[in-house]
Amino acid sequence: MGRVRTTLDKPTRTQEVTQAIRRIIVEGEFAPGMRLQEQMLADRLQVSRTPVHESLKTLADEGLVAYEPHCGFVVRSLDASDVMHAFDMRMVLEGHAARTVALKGLDGATVELIERNFVRSEQVLYGKVWNDARQDEWFHLNWQFHDAILARAANPFLTRSVVQLRHIPRIYDQTHRVHSRAELARLYRREQSQKALEHHRAIFQALANQQPERAEFLLRDHIFVNREEMIRNFEERGAG
Repeated sequence: MGRVRTTLDKPTRTQEVTQAIRRIIVEGEFAPGMRLQEQMLADRLQVSRTPVHESLKTLADEGLVAYEPHCGFVVRSLDASDVMHAFDMRMVLEGHAARTVALKGLDGATVELIERNFVRSEQVLYGKVWNDARQDEWFHLNWQFHDAILARAANPFLTRSVVQLRHIPRIYDQTHRVHSRAELARLYRREQSQKALEHHRAIFQALANQQPERAEFLLRDHIFVNREEMIRNFEERGAG
């Protein structure tokens, strides 16, 4: 089994197609239950049907789409419990990855990557400007930190599961309206992102000190806190 690609890698052509289709679904352009016609998607993305078909199979593995006999691929209907379950599994899997890395130790390349990540994260989160572009950059930096741990853990089965779980980002309110990625991103306030960076620093220190129990606990708690903050902010927006 080959190494699973993450945000640390440049995407292949098929992965670019997968990301494009995923983005269309997540943004709510295709409603749950809608049939995804391969030729239509190929024409829209200006590619052949082959990468589209492979991408839809990947998205089916992730749980965003489903294959139905005599119909083909359709957009799955997800609810808030699906998202909560995805977070729960991430806590277990990424916590295990942190424990693994703490036991084997960090290598120089990973340390250098994370330290560069911290420098840029500090600039983004504490700079004078905080806008959509900076928020998007922080999201990338956040995933980069988590991916560095997954890469060092070097367990392709674990990494594949985590990457798939990340792609269940949709939350529904009482009217079952799909919230886009941009809307979900705004549920994380700047101050909460700054706290997340402090969590990253503490996790890194536990990894560097080779403290497996502490590293696992801190990473699991980090994901749990982010989940609870997202829910709380979402509920506040709904009440507002």
